[in-house]
Amino acid sequence: MKTNDLLKTTMLAFVVMLALVSVGFVRADNNSTDPVNTTLNQALNVRHDHLACKVDYSNTQLDLIQKYVTVDPAFDAAKTQLDADMTTLKTYLDAGNQTAFDAFVSTTLRKDIQDANSKAQDVKKNFKNYNITDDARARFRTDLKAAVANYNDCISDKEKKMSEVMLNHYENVESKWAKDTANLEAKNISTDDMNAVNAEFQTKLDTLKGLIDAGNWSGAKDYLETLRQDHLHFWARFEEGRLKGYIQKVEPLAEKYNQTQNIDDMKERLSEIENYTAPEYQFQEGDQDRVWDTLKNTTKELQNTNKELLKQQREQEREDRKDQQEEVKQQREQQREAAKQQQEEVEQQREQNKEANGNGSEPQGQGNGSNGSRSEE
Repeated sequence: MKTNDLLKTTMLAFVVMLALVSVGFVRADNNSTDPVNTTLNQALNVRHDHLACKVDYSNTQLDLIQKYVTVDPAFDAAKTQLDADMTTLKTYLDAGNQTAFDAFVSTTLRKDIQDANSKAQDVKKNFKNYNITDDARARFRTDLKAAVANYNDCISDKEKKMSEVMLNHYENVESKWAKDTANLEAKNISTDDMNAVNAEFQTKLDTLKGLIDAGNWSGAKDYLETLRQDHLHFWARFEEGRLKGYIQKVEPLAEKYNQTQNIDDMKERLSEIENYTAPEYQFQEGDQDRVWDTLKNTTKELQNTNKELLKQQREQEREDRKDQQEEVKQQREQQREAAKQQQEEVEQQREQNKEANGNGSEPQGQGNGSNGSRSEE
């Protein structure tokens, strides 16, 4: 690949990578059919269904209380609010808007679920204060026990599905990383660090798959929670390795065009997060933001350096073309002068030959006869 083409390819990769760093998780692109995005969307669906289990249980509790214990308009209001929340959440789900989905769950839905559960809990804590028959009390407890069992089954089912979906998701991420690594290797960009991350991440996925295949759903759930944190760490290490590979690739051009200080600054910046991206290190509070900021800032600086290198290279190419054109012009001028000189030499030679032929053409007899005539006189 030509250096100019490599620089253009590098710039495009930086734009994509910068977007990834900004959002803080791996989403391949805006293509909904991409395997990584497909499994992310599937996970969002499972999360919606998991929350629906919670909402259904909260509503069921309030229904049972109003059926057996007491009627309160506040219960109906709480149920209406939860139903409206789930309608709103479904719109975000259908739009694939994970950011809005997460924000709504965090700021609204969880609070409303807690509010409904709190109303139900107040009744259950003060159960003796309500004047209900022993039969109604027994049926309430039986139905409530069944509701709890249904809730546990619902949650368990969604957790199993989430484990399977997230395994598929992380497998798609690993496949994407492997593809990215292969593409960089084809461009002669160092991928040693990226390969190490891929191998370690694959080992983690093999462990999760083993737990799922064995039906150890409790173990899979716990391991998946750990892997969620590990994945962010793996991703940071992978992108750090990618940056190092690009820096190493453009370093000779940076030396050629006096940009070595920028390269040194970027290397130093990455060295400052090496302790946080070491294989066995686990992110502590504040570490993730520090690493993301470093990757993002280094990416921007490398992108700007790359643009400047491309600009300088184009200027150098223009100067080279100008010099080449001037050289061709001089060569042509020299050729014209040489041709002109050669033509003049040919003309001179022709004149000399003509003069030589003219002097040698006088008849000898005329000269002798003239002398003879003078003798006779």
